[in-house]
Amino acid sequence: MRWAGFTDPVAATSLGADVAFCLLGGRARVQGIGEILQPLPYLEREMTLLIPPMGVSTEDVYRAWDDLGSPLGDHGNDLEPAALTVKPELGEWRDALSKATGKRARLAGSGGTWFVEGRHEEFRHRGVASVNVKTFPQHSTNKKSAAE
Repeated sequence: MRWAGFTDPVAATSLGADVAFCLLGGRARVQGIGEILQPLPYLEREMTLLIPPMGVSTEDVYRAWDDLGSPLGDHGNDLEPAALTVKPELGEWRDALSKATGKRARLAGSGGTWFVEGRHEEFRHRGVASVNVKTFPQHSTNKKSAAE
């Protein structure tokens, strides 16, 4: 879509809530159902992801968020309270990652992946070998290219 010059975030969101963000690329504050995008400056850093061995339904999380009165999340993700309502055991994984890294784990999207900033591969060796833990550099396309 980007290669074709498509830039309409509202139309992109009609294909899926994440499509407008993917079309923009980089970092952004996202509101609405994904159609309101505020680009953020480039920032290079590493993230460690913890992917629990269970799924959580995006539809159920949004329904719970509505039922809870659309609460604001404490740590930047408004869907966290709803995801924990739908799948309370996600909290155990959040707490394990936070305890192992000494950092507050945050929920990605509607769940169930948790993340912390920095490289924390030692978490893999703390009794949770069956858990998918990945560390990677975060790249942003908001960085000005050499051609600009």
